[in-house]
Amino acid sequence: MAGRDPAKLDAIKGEIGADTIHADLQLVADARRVAAEFSSRYARLDVLVNNAGALFGRRQVTAEGLERTFALNHMAYFTLTTALLDLLRASAPARVISVSSEAARADGSISATCRWSAATPASAVLQQQADEPAVRVSSSLVACREAE
Repeated sequence: MAGRDPAKLDAIKGEIGADTIHADLQLVADARRVAAEFSSRYARLDVLVNNAGALFGRRQVTAEGLERTFALNHMAYFTLTTALLDLLRASAPARVISVSSEAARADGSISATCRWSAATPASAVLQQQADEPAVRVSSSLVACREAE
């Protein structure tokens, strides 16, 4: 399990014995590091659950220059999943589960906060994120559908 709060990670490790990796997943470099650390520790990955996310009320930029909500809610999932694709394929039949909140269905108010719209490159990245991993892995790993 990866997370940004060392105390919570320690509690999880103590309660259920899960191996943990400390990381700030709003940073692409940390998402890549998590994938590398996991791959160096384990030969299999049967299920990857992407469940990090937040909606920040005002525009904030990460140390890497990405808008914070976009970085955590989209780039973290995309980066971590694509960095682990070889391990997932080798572990077939593996699964990738990416969780989102109702904020993903917002009426556009988020784009005002994040300053992107349908015409910006960010939305193209979001569309690629939605399509690309599913296309790459659908034949060997996952069937994708929207949760109800």
